Amino acid sequence: MASIQIAGNIALQSTKNSEPSVISARKESTQIQAPRDRILRVSLAARNQITHSTLRGGTSLIAYRLTDNSIEVSLKGANGKNSSPSRFSMQPGSFVSSSTLSMNNEGSVVVTESHVDAMPVLPQRKQNFTPQTRTSTTSAVESPPSIVIYEPD
Repeated sequence: MASIQIAGNIALQSTKNSEPSVISARKESTQIQAPRDRILRVSLAARNQITHSTLRGGTSLIAYRLTDNSIEVSLKGANGKNSSPSRFSMQPGSFVSSSTLSMNNEGSVVVTESHVDAMPVLPQRKQNFTPQTRTSTTSAVESPPSIVIYEPD
């Protein structure tokens, strides 16, 4: 299953008649619901797939596990209207795929995908810098060793 990360103000005051919880984990699915008047940023990550969605107050994201290598994500609007689900494969690949989920006016999920190319990681370049040697000047000041004794007043 994918890892879930939630960013935003999710603190709620708990009362018996309060809003539903932000995260509901069930055997077949996991639901993340944004509290009223709050905005949440939800990220799902699995292997080389990263999916982002911004949930506004009352909207929710539901992730279903289909197989060991795929999940299905749908959005639910504040009015209770469900979107058509989108499937994401979690197969390892040579590139990272990033998707942004949003819901259009008709209630269907709009997926904007982008691929992130791998960047080589190289060791840090050494600086071509050699500090100058400091020339020290020595001057011999001859002062004979002495002991100073003061008498009390």
